[in-house]
Amino acid sequence: PTAYLSLATLLADTAADQEMLLEAAKFAYLAIENLPSGRNMTSAEACLSRLTERLTTEELELAAESAKAWQPLYQETRLMSDTPTPPNPTEEKPKLLH
Repeated sequence: PTAYLSLATLLADTAADQEMLLEAAKFAYLAIENLPSGRNMTSAEACLSRLTERLTTEELELAAESAKAWQPLYQETRLMSDTPTPPNPTEEKPKLLH
């Protein structure tokens, strides 16, 4: 949820066009929906409030619908490594040759 807030504020502050503002509103809605009460929630609400001055009612509704349809990405369960499988701790360690 904090990432949603970060995206909302970044896009709102740097928007080059209406599409970026719509994305900012989408992430503001997601932040408001998912953040617990507190300072970040207040920031998300303030961001959305600023966006309501720059977007039409129809655009805000579109952003809200987009937020409802949002499917977040999840990291795969595989570990990132140089080897295809994690090393087995019971295997004998290679001997160092000095």
